[in-house]
Amino acid sequence: MGTWNATIFGNDASCDTKDEFFTRYNRGEDIKDDLLSEIDGDDRFNVMFSLAHCMWEVGMLDDDFLSEVEAAIQSEKDLALAEELGADEKFLRQRRAHLAKFLDKISVKRA
Repeated sequence: MGTWNATIFGNDASCDTKDEFFTRYNRGEDIKDDLLSEIDGDDRFNVMFSLAHCMWEVGMLDDDFLSEVEAAIQSEKDLALAEELGADEKFLRQRRAHLAKFLDKISVKRA
């Protein structure tokens, strides 16, 4: 997993998910279930957050998935995993702040 910053799209898995989402979206294909079924191991939160952001962008983010994302962020399991993988305190503080802003952003219904 390549990570270069603490933002939602600051890693390879999130960027790959975003690319795959919009490729499938533009083709009119099923997206959420397929991409979520591909979540595994160390990238699971990156994929989940990226997918939620993309779904929010196009007005497809449903309340159930938003609740899952909110629970994942509030549990701080993403931060614990990042720490296990060697993230330092500075990265963890930045990630926590980015996740809070992200959740605020996607929690607002698009008009």
